[in-house]
Amino acid sequence: MSAKVHAQQTTVHTRRAIVPLLKQEGLLDAQTLAAHLFAARQARLTRSVRLKRRDMIGLKRDTVQVVTYHADWHDLFEQERRVLHQHIGHLVLDIQHVGSTAVPGLDAKPILDIAVAVASVAVIPQCRPPLCALGYLDRGDVGIDGGYLFVKESAPDVRTHHLHIVARDDPR
Repeated sequence: MSAKVHAQQTTVHTRRAIVPLLKQEGLLDAQTLAAHLFAARQARLTRSVRLKRRDMIGLKRDTVQVVTYHADWHDLFEQERRVLHQHIGHLVLDIQHVGSTAVPGLDAKPILDIAVAVASVAVIPQCRPPLCALGYLDRGDVGIDGGYLFVKESAPDVRTHHLHIVARDDPR
């Protein structure tokens, strides 16, 4: 690879700019070019689908709004459950989709409610660092009405997830 192409690649980070340079230098054949373009298109389509799916949840704090049921709420929960299981699965007994978004066909506030069961209240502080690393905000103990609360936001004050940690040994 020529020094000219290498220097241009390090300063230009988009595939749109690099591919023509590689083709011009004879370093990219038609088959490889087609594969790169296909991969780029798939990435754009996947990103577009993800963005549309994320738009289905989220509600500005202190706002009450009920929206039409979305079948994808279950899939969004399953994605989040897998991530939670990877990060705190060794600390928890169960992770469940609860609340109105968990009921097929029911209109709901567009916030996913997740209940996480732990063996003891002593486990809750161990869950805090990995949950905060995942973008959850620690809102503390909300008492009898909901266990220990963490929230996730898509933007400041736009809540997308309420995660309630409840302990099996908690008398409340």
